[in-house]
Amino acid sequence: MNYNPFKDKKFITTLIDVIFFLCLYFAGKYAPVSIFDDIKTVFEAVQPLVLLAIANMFVGDSQALRAGVKLTFLKER
Repeated sequence: MNYNPFKDKKFITTLIDVIFFLCLYFAGKYAPVSIFDDIKTVFEAVQPLVLLAIANMFVGDSQALRAGVKLTFLKER
């Protein structure tokens, strides 16, 4: 099997989450204290939703594999 991470929804979602976290981290680092608290609150609100979305995709993919469906991001050589 040949795995292409850029066709995997879980990988792309995780990558976007990391980029979003880094943007919020550096924005909070160089922003005034009052804005930092708001940025921290936004991140704390969004992060669990992203993790639940990734878990949901994983469960859906594992159910599809159990049913014998070939996933599009897994290719045979």
